[in-house]
Amino acid sequence: MRPVSVAIVTLALLACTGCKKDVDTSRLIGTWDMVIPNLVDELPEPPNEELRAIVQEIASEHASSLETSMRFDTDGTLTVVFGAERRSGTWRPIEGRGDRLTIESTLPDESGENSSATDRIRFEDDDTLVITSEEGSAITFHRAREGS
Repeated sequence: MRPVSVAIVTLALLACTGCKKDVDTSRLIGTWDMVIPNLVDELPEPPNEELRAIVQEIASEHASSLETSMRFDTDGTLTVVFGAERRSGTWRPIEGRGDRLTIESTLPDESGENSSATDRIRFEDDDTLVITSEEGSAITFHRAREGS
């Protein structure tokens, strides 16, 4: 091989070092509802019945304000609904392997400034995923049913 050809092949290989293969995001596309833990189940044992009743009442009164869903569209649009608040931004895959996917998302924060985050997603099955934030907190989501 001539020196010029070797240089071109070497440059091409170096250029592709940062290339990523297409990441399969088909399992992520759609709407996902956050799983809200049953606060009554989190009470210490044996539960005080009065405390149990108070927690149940508070949880049922505020359940709608805690409801959270995320919608991932094929065009890279991300919509997050938290109670009555709705924010739209973007998402893109960074890497994926098997039942794991890493994405970068950009959404406006409370002040309206765009904020980016890298999240790790693990699919437990076709209808359940766990999103782990950069800080390490993990939240479980179930695929939303059609018409909900």
